[in-house]
Amino acid sequence: MGIDIEVRKILSEGNKIKNVLKFCCGKNLIQRLEQTQNDLDICEKALMDFLGTKKNAFPRFFFLSVDDLLDILSNGDKPQKINAAGHVTKIFQAIEKFKMKEFDDNSRMPDVTGLIACTGKETFDFRDPLQLKGKVEIYMQFVIDHIIEQQRKVVVEMYAKR
Repeated sequence: MGIDIEVRKILSEGNKIKNVLKFCCGKNLIQRLEQTQNDLDICEKALMDFLGTKKNAFPRFFFLSVDDLLDILSNGDKPQKINAAGHVTKIFQAIEKFKMKEFDDNSRMPDVTGLIACTGKETFDFRDPLQLKGKVEIYMQFVIDHIIEQQRKVVVEMYAKR
């Protein structure tokens, strides 16, 4: 917030002066801009450190852009938004989105009931829905584990019918 306030002050001063040369030669402008840049660098390093912890918790995040990762993390408690924004296909190869069962009272996050393939034509319904809970990097790992478990159940059922 301090950086934003300082930048707004500088821009406001420039708007009042209305003369580029006078403004650029103004008192302490270079020092103020350099300090602002230093503060931005500190913020950026802190943000990259934070994102690094999230990537280490769920390594598939390493393959996302910073913008996509920030969007996913900021909507982590709203998996429907992650699903609708097309982020699932960036995290999981060949999966366009999750099939979700939402609850009327909004007291909890939705359950994942299956997967929709990138083609949109193929689906995989889970035998048991997966309740999403916790931080996004945690429940995404639960999704991977659940997909494996559900596929194992399908294969066992297929062989049992033979």
